[in-house]
This record gives sequence, structure tokens and C-alpha cells, in this order.
Amino acid sequence: MEGGRSAGVSGLARPGERQPSLKGGWEQTVAESGGRAVSYFFLLSGPEEVRELAALELWALSGVEAEGVCGVGQVAADVIGAAYTRFCAETIAAGADLEELVAATEAAGVELEGFNIHVWQPAPRAPERPMAAIVRLADAIEGRPDLSHPRVELAVVAQAGHWRLGRVVSAASRDWRQWKPPVDFSAALPPQIARAMLNLVAAPGDTLLDPCCGVGTVVAQAAQRGVRAVGVEISKKLAGRAAECVYGARPGVLIVAGDGREIGGRFDAAVVDLPYGRSSLITQGLYGDLLGNLSGLVQRAAVVAAEPIGQVLEQAGFGQVRMARVRSNQLTRYVHLVGRPTPAS
Repeated sequence: MEGGRSAGVSGLARPGERQPSLKGGWEQTVAESGGRAVSYFFLLSGPEEVRELAALELWALSGVEAEGVCGVGQVAADVIGAAYTRFCAETIAAGADLEELVAATEAAGVELEGFNIHVWQPAPRAPERPMAAIVRLADAIEGRPDLSHPRVELAVVAQAGHWRLGRVVSAASRDWRQWKPPVDFSAALPPQIARAMLNLVAAPGDTLLDPCCGVGTVVAQAAQRGVRAVGVEISKKLAGRAAECVYGARPGVLIVAGDGREIGGRFDAAVVDLPYGRSSLITQGLYGDLLGNLSGLVQRAAVVAAEPIGQVLEQAGFGQVRMARVRSNQLTRYVHLVGRPTPAS
């Protein structure tokens, strides 16, 4: 999938701008149903410490800007492989409180058979009990619920001052949990963060490079999503561990013992967890050399470091699109979403 998703910084969509090739799967454009414009809402997951990354992942998947833990847009997106997006739902009704939501649901004349309702109460939390909301809304819908084998999943997001009811069209499988790094290697990127970074730049069918792959967390997540991944690791010991952890369980992965500053080839995207911390040996110019080589291999990349490195990225030939902070204990990771400038035509 070499080439642009937008003009300016190539390979990256502008907010609100979606192209079908970006995330594989499916996307649904704006439609009309009974004279009503269709809209969709998304619910984010994860603690406050990862909220910026969750919002950035949502933007990359859908073009939607999150407001708090929710995002609303005119285009549906497949979020089955998302790390921090719970679901995408087609809006049925909305209101300032439960009473308004029930009234709007009745006014919409909703007819459904075999439905189930799940209530989410993110902050600022609405005071009503979830079961009370479920009963009121079920009574407002024409049709019978089915709690055991529902044909239609309905989601309610109940916040103080804003309630939404929608039909779930895509939900996260949370399959990123199926692969865990070795317990004796604490420096590994957490799988959920690795999946989110993958979703910033790659889609099923893409080729991905991880020039600092460590024990293979990113390449394992990539293979799980149908992304063909190459991991490069300068430590032969770690490269061996990565191969042991990934090969067999994750087809479509290649682990190479080598120097990421010298790797060649062409890839659609890259995810880079730069060396940092007390256990990492960082030589002068390492980041610049690594990223400088990388800029000639990919169009877009997600790069994580222990500090903002916008100047280093710019000197390497990348244009920074967005940055998200991920806080955990005493460490703050800075995730940079970058792309190469599009040559003038």
C-alpha cells in the first residue's frame, strides 16, 4: 500500500478524511435512512494515563476526534482489531438524560427482534442504575429482547448531561491479549500499546518494519492482524528470543539479527520502540542514524521514545503529524505519528 493517504505528509489521513484502503476490512460512507442522516459513536477504553493514545488510535481508524471517552462521526469504522476503542455504534437516539433518550427512542419508532442492551457509564457518570435504563429502553422498542442469543447488540453510553443509544456495528475483539512477552523481559512494549501503535500506521495486507524489535511484541501483534512484519534486533540473544516467541504461533513474521541502521528494502510502515531507560545502551547519534535510515524505507511510522523527539524526526526527513503521551508509574512514553513529505507533482 505504498503511496498517499493524503497530500502534504504522505501516507496519513487528515482528521475526518477516510480512504477505503487505509484500514482494510470495511467502511461505510454517509447514508440516509428514512430521511435521517446516519451518524456513529465510538467509546474508548483504558485508564486516563493512555487516553491520548486511545484518542489518536481512534482518529487513525476512523478520522473521528474524541471528546473525552467518546467520539461521534458520519462514517462507521471496523474496530475489531482496536486496542482502545470498545465499539462503533450507529446512533438510534440521543438525549440529555434517560427521559429524553426514551422519548427519542419512542419517536424514532424502533422495531427490533432479538436485541440485547448493554449500558456503559463512563465519567461524568449518569446517576441512573443500568438495569432501570435497560428496562425503560426495552419498553420503548417494538420487539422482543433475546439475552441469550441476541441478533442485535445495542449500546447505551450514559453520561451526566448526555445519553446515546446505538446499534453496535463493530466491536473490539481484544485479541491483542492472546500474545504476551516473556515475563523475564520487563523492557518489552506492553501488547496493548503495541497494538495501538500498529493501528496508527498499518492495515491488514500491509508490510511493516520494526527495526528495534526486542522480543517481538510489535511483530506478533502485526501478524495477528494480517500485517506482514519484519523485526530487526541488534542483540542476537534477543533476536533468538523473539524467534522462539513468535515463530510457529504467528505466521507472516520474519526476525532478523541485525542493525536497524543498516537494514534496506521498502515497507508500507514502521513501528519503532526506540531504546531508552537504564538497561539500554544509547550511543551518540543513534536515534538520528536509525531514523535517518528508516525515512528512506517507509512512508509513515509510529515512533515511541522517553521524550519528545520532534527535531530529531524532522532532521531524519519525517514530518510529525501528532503526538500522544502514555504515562505509567515513573515513565512517560511519547508516541510520535510521522510521515514523509509528499514530493511536489
